[in-house]
Amino acid sequence: MAVGGAINHALGNVLTRVASVGGNPWAGSILRTLPTAIIGFVGMAFRREQGGKLLPRSKDFLGWRSIRLLIFYCLVIAPVSLISFYLAIRYGGVLVAVPIFATNSLLSALIAIPFLVEAFNRRIGGGIGLTMFGIVILTYGQHVGSPVSAKWPLGVIFALLTSLSWAAAANLSRYLLPRGLDLFWLLGLSNGVGIIVMVSILASLGQLDALGEFSPLHTGQLLLSGIFSGIGGLLLSAAFLYTSVAIVTTIKSIDVALATVLAVLLLGESISVLIVSGIVLILGGVLIVIAGKPEQAEV
Repeated sequence: MAVGGAINHALGNVLTRVASVGGNPWAGSILRTLPTAIIGFVGMAFRREQGGKLLPRSKDFLGWRSIRLLIFYCLVIAPVSLISFYLAIRYGGVLVAVPIFATNSLLSALIAIPFLVEAFNRRIGGGIGLTMFGIVILTYGQHVGSPVSAKWPLGVIFALLTSLSWAAAANLSRYLLPRGLDLFWLLGLSNGVGIIVMVSILASLGQLDALGEFSPLHTGQLLLSGIFSGIGGLLLSAAFLYTSVAIVTTIKSIDVALATVLAVLLLGESISVLIVSGIVLILGGVLIVIAGKPEQAEV
């Protein structure tokens, strides 16, 4: 399951890169998110009884703190992660964005220290240092190489923002799911509300017609990317039921290597010794952090 999740994420990243080179980023993010939201809605429909936990009068009510965190997740974290992911892929390409995305495990460990009262240890500290050095090397490799866009530094910034938002989402999920929130309800609500927020932004800008400006080919690629990402997320979540967080997250790192190979072979992105070194250092730091994390379920 973990391998399948990694493969689906890698394919989704590559397809997003192909389609994201043009068009309105808000509209592109909406199209890409639709399949994942639909997967969540279908699951919600089959698990309607789980919705009662969101009602204050229910005996299984999650509690007001959980509701406030869920609202923050849906209104802020979800839309930020969706648009920043799209922009990171557009400006940085796969070779810049995807390795930096992998740092979400590292950032998740840092956020968990105050939020979930987890312990900081030397492995986490060492992993942070190695990963930051890897990002510097990767960035320098783009500086002296042939980046996919003249705005590639924006890709680095948006990739870090995506990683941070994913880390926040992981910690919120690790708080909410053990308290009774259903996975499909979390998936449907976060992506559904994220779409509503992005549509509202497009409407406020008077650019709703941007939803129709993608070619049929690019629209299909964005929708297929969303399908891959949604399936990948569900496979990884299911994998946590059968093995440890460390093993699943380590296997998930396969998507960085796979996406790198696909980006070079299919997208023609430029690779160099510096870029490879940066990717290896980032993955090394992430794996060190994973090894130092407590065995706790997450999504």
